[in-house]
Amino acid sequence: MADASETAFWVRKALGGLYVGTSKDIYRLDGTGAELPDETVDFTLTQLNIDHAPISEAVAQEGNVLVYLADDGWRAVSGGGSLLLTGATSLLYRGQTRHGVSPVNLTGGRFRAAIAKGMLTAITPEGASTTSSIVLYRHTFAAQRWDRHVYTPGWRCVYREPDGTLIASDTAGFVWTLNTGTQDGSSDIAVVAWTIADNNGQAFVRKDPRMLRALADTGGATASAAVHLDSSASAAITASVASSGAGIVVTDISSIAAFKRLQLRMTGSFSTFHWMEHAVDYTDLPYPFRGRMQEHNAGSFGEKVLAGFMLRLCTLGAARSITPYVDNVAQAAFSVTTDTDQPDTYLHQFTSPVTGTDLSFLVDGDIELYDWQPTVLYQLPPRVKVWENKPLVPSSVRRRFGGFTMQVDTKGAAVTVTPVLDGVDQTTLATTTGDLLGKTLTFDTLVGRDLWCRITGSTAFVVHHVEPLVTETLPQQWKGTTPRSNFGYPGHKRLSGIQLRLCTFGAAVTVTPYLDGVAQTTLSVTTGANDPDDVTYQFATAPEAVEIVLGVSGDVELYAWSPLVTAKRPLGVKAWDSGPLDLGVPDLTWVREIRMKVYVGADLVVTPYFDDVAWPAVTIASAGHVGTTTVLTVPVGRGYKGRTPRLVVTSTAAFYPWWIEIQRRATTASTEKKPIRLAAMVGGQVVA
Repeated sequence: MADASETAFWVRKALGGLYVGTSKDIYRLDGTGAELPDETVDFTLTQLNIDHAPISEAVAQEGNVLVYLADDGWRAVSGGGSLLLTGATSLLYRGQTRHGVSPVNLTGGRFRAAIAKGMLTAITPEGASTTSSIVLYRHTFAAQRWDRHVYTPGWRCVYREPDGTLIASDTAGFVWTLNTGTQDGSSDIAVVAWTIADNNGQAFVRKDPRMLRALADTGGATASAAVHLDSSASAAITASVASSGAGIVVTDISSIAAFKRLQLRMTGSFSTFHWMEHAVDYTDLPYPFRGRMQEHNAGSFGEKVLAGFMLRLCTLGAARSITPYVDNVAQAAFSVTTDTDQPDTYLHQFTSPVTGTDLSFLVDGDIELYDWQPTVLYQLPPRVKVWENKPLVPSSVRRRFGGFTMQVDTKGAAVTVTPVLDGVDQTTLATTTGDLLGKTLTFDTLVGRDLWCRITGSTAFVVHHVEPLVTETLPQQWKGTTPRSNFGYPGHKRLSGIQLRLCTFGAAVTVTPYLDGVAQTTLSVTTGANDPDDVTYQFATAPEAVEIVLGVSGDVELYAWSPLVTAKRPLGVKAWDSGPLDLGVPDLTWVREIRMKVYVGADLVVTPYFDDVAWPAVTIASAGHVGTTTVLTVPVGRGYKGRTPRLVVTSTAAFYPWWIEIQRRATTASTEKKPIRLAAMVGGQVVA
């Protein structure tokens, strides 16, 4: 089967045949072994052509599971090939020390293995161990997990008995039963367990730790959970985890530094140890950044005037040089240094305002950038080659325009300014500026509703503000009749005419006054197209009216209108009460005579009162006075006296009181008292 260059290591029955492991390959021997008539034996030898051949007598088999030791670790025979089982322990078989564990001694170590109840148990010499080892590696096939167990005895042989019991012998000549009970002999089992170095899928992002949470059952014993950061051999902090039965233990680890990867090392001696879950509460710090930052336009595509920019960053304790760029032009660099873990807010100020559209910066080393924003003094509109500010809501009145005020930067090139009046282009203007400064452009007066501006240029320019110069806002255009008006006096007015200031847009318009609803003689008025005229309407006679309305037959702009009033009189009444009259003297008063100025329509009945006591009424005949304004005397006797007089006047026809005059009695000429005249408060106070 082999020559002198090939060594046979083991033979095992599995998978429906005999498997022979040699230093070059694994062979399968099939057949019955019976001697055939041609004097041959019924055996067929098939070479599997395994890519990694056995390297020693180390082999284990249970049922159809066949495992052997190759030059890269333990392998399982699978069909016509083999499957590597080392998993997370593979680097140890490549000669590397991992997490304080020495590499597996594949060249000079003694390996023995057995499979019992779905678990491979292998004596594994590490480092300088050769003929024995205190370390057993266990591989659970169902979970695809390796465990490493360290003991006091030096193991030399491990064997599975027919009933599945796993036994092992040591260098002292003892045979031990393995995988039974909860202790090693009479001592708790020493545990050293490492988790993976976990970065939670963020290998380059630092994490700011908060809490360590562990779900474990330690049987009441204390497990030390050492926290190792970023592959450090030293623990940053050690948490104590103890629980009888499954319990959650929370430890504050916020005092340790930020980290990228975290690994736990659990140690202790236990009769019960189930480490079920663990989690670390932390806050992701910003992704590390270096180089040129993406440009920032501060939310606008237009130019803006910048005073600097704000940075919130952590330089990880190192000085970093930062170079601002405005529209891809480098500005003066500056240096920033922060604590290792804590960010600072830094406000960089330019030495003078800088105008630009996009801002970025270049940093020469890693930083954690929390936020950054340009410091914008004010926003400029985007550059354009054509600009117009046509109003979206038209004006309801005409206006008189004299030009434009504007704030425009033409970048040193001439632009054409076209005034547009109510949609009609006017004579163009030209202007040139080199900065965003105020400028006034004037032209001959234009009259219209809306004036806007169209600016065009061969090179891009910036327009911040354009406003028409309005020299006058003209009245609202209308036609028809005005509202009724008494022009501030509710009584009768004697009129000689009406004064108007209006514009008829160059067309003839008929003006019709209405006095208390009655149309008067019309007047035709024609003015210029844009300028008003002053017009006086003359009545042929002086009519009297309370309310006046003005009507026009066509569109006009009415600047002002008012009646020419020559006289006023109160409204007519049929009953009038003067109310208590204040004579201005506190003493008792004897009244000698009462006089009234009144427009008479019929006989008047006058009832005097003194101190709210009525005296006999007096009738004053109207004969000879009807339809006229006259002064009538109210006769009073010698007994009329009191402190506060009052008059109540009634009539069957409307009358119009103007004033009351009271003459007080006097005993001698030297004590003659002046009459007291009081205005009648009807339809407005009018003293005549």
